[in-house]
Amino acid sequence: MLWHARTSQALPTAPQALPTPAQLASLGPVLCLSRVQPGGALAGWAQAARSEVACDVEREGPCEAIHFVDARERPCWRLYLLPDSDFLAWDALIAGLRTRADRAWHAARGHRLERRLHAERWSATVLSLRTTRSHADAGTALAADRSAISSLGMSIALRIARTEGIELDAPHNTDCCCQHHAWR
Repeated sequence: MLWHARTSQALPTAPQALPTPAQLASLGPVLCLSRVQPGGALAGWAQAARSEVACDVEREGPCEAIHFVDARERPCWRLYLLPDSDFLAWDALIAGLRTRADRAWHAARGHRLERRLHAERWSATVLSLRTTRSHADAGTALAADRSAISSLGMSIALRIARTEGIELDAPHNTDCCCQHHAWR
């Protein structure tokens, strides 16, 4: 396990404000974009107050993402659907979320400019999310591990990261020490 986080969001309203850890864990490998900060790739999840689904058809094909923003309406976490993801789980998850395709995609372009102006560093990592038990209150928490994906999935992850102006943190081979180290 590389990252572990709990979230402090309020109870969701209709439509659902945030996916649950179980819903996220069902997705399989996804591309995760997050601010570089203490807590690793899941720190943005822990800060998220709301999410929106963003769908677009680009020149290279369809692109679907879930954009997460914090209480100050700043982008804090983003997940992208990859060919290796579970499409049925993705569809089930986004069915309960707000969909604001136009606003979300225009906001994403604005967020790239905001990152440059405020010199925020973001990372892009292919992750598999899973649930885990929180020791503090015996609740469910979210954990993440780097995930190996297909060549097609990797080419799409690289394209998305490049479009976002972020370098992709490619997974290491399975014998690497960081694959098995728990980060807290």
